[in-house]
Amino acid sequence: MSAEQRATLERWLFEENLGYEAALERAKRELGFEGSIGSVKRFYHRMAEERRLADAGVDSAGLGERESRRTGMEIVGRMFVKQVTENPEAIKDWAVLARLLLQSEANVLESEKAKIWSGGLALAREKFEFDAAEAVLKKLDNREQLDAEEMEREKARILAIRK
Repeated sequence: MSAEQRATLERWLFEENLGYEAALERAKRELGFEGSIGSVKRFYHRMAEERRLADAGVDSAGLGERESRRTGMEIVGRMFVKQVTENPEAIKDWAVLARLLLQSEANVLESEKAKIWSGGLALAREKFEFDAAEAVLKKLDNREQLDAEEMEREKARILAIRK
């Protein structure tokens, strides 16, 4: 079916509230449609999900990016489960959703990996600073030319850095 024909069938089903059989007969008569009642039902459910997804996009407009993405992926997940349970043989119908869910999961894992890497870098920096402070403390202990008061100030400063 062309995009115009699909839009016409969608209008009949959703706006004119035609039943599956009436929409099928009208589509055969006016559009030359050769499908079955099952294909009209699948079309209806797919369009209903797309409309719900579009409505959810409007509803989540005030949410932050992360929350909107999470909400969208929940909807995609529900659509996927529904399509798989209703028609497990129609892999082409739900394979796109499966790929989308897998890619989303991969993105989440990459994000977590980046957070771990960032934490490791922060830890390495702290260790470097600690080791530098320790080296300075050793040098301070070996320097006798500093008077006791100045040495205590430097030790306090280094200990503060260490903490």
